Amino acid sequence: MSKNLYDENILGKIQDITLVFYLYIRSLLKTFKNQTLSETTATYCTFIGYSKSGKTFLSSLLDAHPNMVFANELPILRYIYLKFSRQQIFNLILDNSSTFTEVGRKSRGYSYIVPNQWQGRFNPPLKVIGDENGEGTTLRLRGRLWMLKRLYKTMGINIKFIHVIRNPFDNISYMSMVNNKKYINKFTLKECIDYYFDLCKTVLAIKNVIDDNSLFEIRYECFVENPRSHLKNICRFLDLNTSDDYLNDCASIVFEKPVTSRYDVKWNQELIDIVQNKINDFPFLKGYTYDN
Repeated sequence: MSKNLYDENILGKIQDITLVFYLYIRSLLKTFKNQTLSETTATYCTFIGYSKSGKTFLSSLLDAHPNMVFANELPILRYIYLKFSRQQIFNLILDNSSTFTEVGRKSRGYSYIVPNQWQGRFNPPLKVIGDENGEGTTLRLRGRLWMLKRLYKTMGINIKFIHVIRNPFDNISYMSMVNNKKYINKFTLKECIDYYFDLCKTVLAIKNVIDDNSLFEIRYECFVENPRSHLKNICRFLDLNTSDDYLNDCASIVFEKPVTSRYDVKWNQELIDIVQNKINDFPFLKGYTYDN
């Protein structure tokens, strides 16, 4: 390892430790100022799954509900591991949601602002709080399912999970495109396939240890076809009612059809067959093909 690269790694670790210390103190001070924040909150909800599945979009719609707040890409399990309290984590989620809204809720070129609704804030009482760091959460649980016990213990309230599923060929294609743009060490499409199905294995492991009633699974393609109905069902799963104004405003920003990233990457028949064979190992992927 070169000295410059070593120095950069050390600097990165120092910056990371400094940020964690800052967040710990900041969230702790806010806890002293508002010790009753979590008293009305009945449910913590987190996403599991993969990048480019539609979870950022869906969580932004949930954040628009007057009695819900959802963070964007906040590594909650990391803070659980570092012994942040429930109240501290709630404060981090509230700050994250507010900041993400202030900068326009933009992610990967899209804006997820819902007009006329409650993104970045809530109308008391706050009943559901959560995060959408689905891929990050899944990665942290890979080989560490014991962290779920710590999550339940720290939160001390009802915990629910949302699994957003999308055509695997689109997920894998997007992973490949992002990697080729972002990283020096490129991953082949085959390596992205292996990575995606490793996430699927972890999702399956999570499903095997949590209560069926605590998991809501939805295919993004189905959601786009009928967003009002599916969003209402998700809110019902979270024990919340929905107004027509909320459902209509959320539906107004839903795309007419999902983006099909698979056509932006060169697939050969061998790789298509590999993915199709692996799809058969996971019941929640049943029915997906390259052409459908």
